[in-house]
This record gives sequence, C-alpha cells and structure tokens, in this order.
Amino acid sequence: MNTLVTARAACALALAVATFAGPAAAVPSAASQAAKGRVTPISTQVTDPSLPTPARKALDAKAEALLGRILATPALADPHGFSIRRSVRIHAQPTGMPAGLPAMMDLLVLPQEVDLDAGAKPDAAGTYMGRLEGPPMHAYVNNLLALYANYSGGGDPATEIQYLPIQRGVVQGFPVYRVGVKDVVLITKPGRKPWVNVTKGEYLQKQVAETRKTIADIGGPPHPRMQQQLDEQTAALARLSPADRAAPACASSRLREPFGDCAARDATFYVRPNLDYFDRGAPRGAVQLVMIATPAEGGHGHPRLEPKLRAAGAALDYRAIQAALD
Repeated sequence: MNTLVTARAACALALAVATFAGPAAAVPSAASQAAKGRVTPISTQVTDPSLPTPARKALDAKAEALLGRILATPALADPHGFSIRRSVRIHAQPTGMPAGLPAMMDLLVLPQEVDLDAGAKPDAAGTYMGRLEGPPMHAYVNNLLALYANYSGGGDPATEIQYLPIQRGVVQGFPVYRVGVKDVVLITKPGRKPWVNVTKGEYLQKQVAETRKTIADIGGPPHPRMQQQLDEQTAALARLSPADRAAPACASSRLREPFGDCAARDATFYVRPNLDYFDRGAPRGAVQLVMIATPAEGGHGHPRLEPKLRAAGAALDYRAIQAALD
C-alpha cells in the first residue's frame, strides 16, 4: 500500500474528527429553541483575479440558485432555534491542473444555535443570530478532488494517485460516498465520472519512478533499504502479465502484497482525476460537476443541528440539480 497516501488519509481524518467532534453542547432553553433564526445574506469571496466578470456573475447566480434549493428544504426553510450563515468562495483550480478547466466554487451552509440566555437580541425583523460553531453542509462545484479526504494540496493534483472512498449507498440514483466524517452525494453529467481508475501497471511504474527520484535527490550510493524497495517494486512490475498491467489497481491490506482484490465488496480503488471530464470549450462560469456533503450519521458532532442538515440533504431533488448542469 502507498504509505504516503495512507499517512495523508490518516492525518486528514484526524483533522476532520478534531474539527467537528467534541463534547455535546448544553441543551438550549425552550424559548431559545422556539426563537426564529436569521438567514444571513450570501457572503461571496472571489480569490481568482483572472476570472472574467461574466463568469463571476454566472457563478454568483448559480450559487444563489443552489443555495436556494438547499434552504427551501423543510428542515431549513423556517429555522427556529438556529440561524443560518451562507457563504460562497469562487476560486481557481489548484496549481498544476490544466488550463481551460472551469472555476471552482465552495458553498457553505452553517447553522448556529440561538441562545437567548447568552444575550441574543432580535433584529428589526424579529430574528436571532446563533452563536458558537455549527456543523457545515457543503456544496462543491467543479471540484475533481472533493471526494478525497487524503488530498492535502501537495504534489501534482492532476496525476497524484488517490483512494476512491467507499460508496455507502445511493440516493435518487446518485452514489453517496463516505469521505472522512461527511457523506458526499456525487452529481455528474450523465455517463461521466470525475475519476479514472489507475491500472496496476501505472501504479507500480509511478512507485518505481518516485523511488528512483528519491534516491537521485539524496545522491550517492542508495541506502540498502531504498535499493531493496526499488528492487521489489521493479520485480513486481516485471511479474505483471499484459492483462494485469491493464487491470484496475486496488489497495492491499497485506504489507508484502502491492494490490488487493478489486472484486471484494470493500475494495478500495486507486484513482486519479479525470481531466477529460469537463467540456473544455464551455465558459469558465459553467457548472458541470456538483457534490453535496452533509455530516455523516454516527459521529460525535452536533446532536441537534447535524440531523437537520442530513434531512435537508435527503430532501434535495438531485435530478433537478443534475438537469441544471451546463
């Protein structure tokens, strides 16, 4: 198994758990739970100075429409006992991605519990802002890497090998993946996937190349263990038949075996971003890929607000979201 990928996955999961886990908040008073929550205006941040104004305006409108769908769900349409913050970040694809890909967006819906006992005051409309941090609901737009908890922003995002997360179910015909402490619904253009399976040949070739580069960077005679690792990787590659070289690669749970059984129910496939997913001729403001992420059930997050976000996710019309893709 690729130890670097494994380490990154462990770090990402630990960070996610540390971020969203914690002791349960005190139960708000009945009056706090009945107080009408405020829904903030959308806060938009554009971090890509090269984005043309028409593309930015198009993305603004599509972000508002998608957030509108989320807030129209029964769980969020009339918030009482919690307020809702809405924010949008529009940004460029990661450095290393090919030119011509559409801009990305991260949409955030953040509920926060109202606490009248802490001094919350109503605004002119009689609504209250919540306090403290709440659990997030995300919508990722045009992001080929949002499925991977182990993606840390390092390396070459266009070619770096990732773990395809375990699919935990299907909703309205769309797959749901467990990514760290989130369940992510993948909404793609029909017949397309945002990843490409890495073959056994590709995987071992990349390992051999990385080990050779490490030896060259260190310089001098290779350390015996590094040489042994290179010899084992080279031998494993040489043993592959042509059919095996072209077969998909899956992670192995056994230290001495490079690959696991891809036919197993819990197989973890090695993948890389599908750079041909997007229509390169479409405007940079086109929305071609959407992922909706809600807190996974069974964790140690917010006991009252997380169920509302899961209910909102379950009530979305994912077919309609797909139909709205450019």
